[in-house]
Amino acid sequence: NAAREVLSNESVLVELVEGDFGLESPNPCTPYQLKRVGLGSFQTLVSDLGYVYGWAQKVCGIDFLNKHNIKHSAKQISDQLSQTNVELVMKTIKKRLKSRYALAKQLEELERNIIPSLPTTIDLPRTTVSTLTKWSSSTYQAFCQSKFTEALMEAEIASPNDIFYLAVISRDKANLQAFVVIKNDYPLAPPIFSLCLNYNGVRNSQNDDNIRDMERSINVDWNHEFSNANWLLSAQITSLCRQKSKKTL
Repeated sequence: NAAREVLSNESVLVELVEGDFGLESPNPCTPYQLKRVGLGSFQTLVSDLGYVYGWAQKVCGIDFLNKHNIKHSAKQISDQLSQTNVELVMKTIKKRLKSRYALAKQLEELERNIIPSLPTTIDLPRTTVSTLTKWSSSTYQAFCQSKFTEALMEAEIASPNDIFYLAVISRDKANLQAFVVIKNDYPLAPPIFSLCLNYNGVRNSQNDDNIRDMERSINVDWNHEFSNANWLLSAQITSLCRQKSKKTL
């Protein structure tokens, strides 16, 4: 299920350091060694060999030199490097686990079409006018193939390494579809929403100013300074369910 997905080893450990997806060997000699024996890129071998995170190498005290200096490359094994990085990585993993556990608890309820309760200090409209009728896991491929996500694709906001969900929010005969993109460093990077309203036609940010305003209020105007892993996603969903105008659900 969705909660289990965000707590898997691969999901928790990926991008502990920005841009470190574990798909490229930190050893600059690896591509040449693979080519010599007739193999492709290291990325094609990940399913058999596992991920090679840069932080894992440093925890072991290994720091490969700049890949542009391949002829003179060597590895330095340092106890001091290992000790320094063990403490840093453990703190980062602990923080990641706490935020993922908080996210998983929200996802468990969302899968049952229940929006988790929010702290009373969060400033949102009090009246709920729409209901969450569906929450399911999705994929990067489905996100790319959707017609109403083109703007986010062009802006290169989403990537295959993100986590994707699809929500449906209903009010009478109106249905609002929402692709939700969750970055690996949630809640530092807030979830991103791409919306499509099915009501008297199909409306999205490309053809309707109201939908564009809704996306901006969730993705841009939201005050994320005080966002918390325990309720950020729930607050964004709640905000969508409390839109007052029938034009926007």
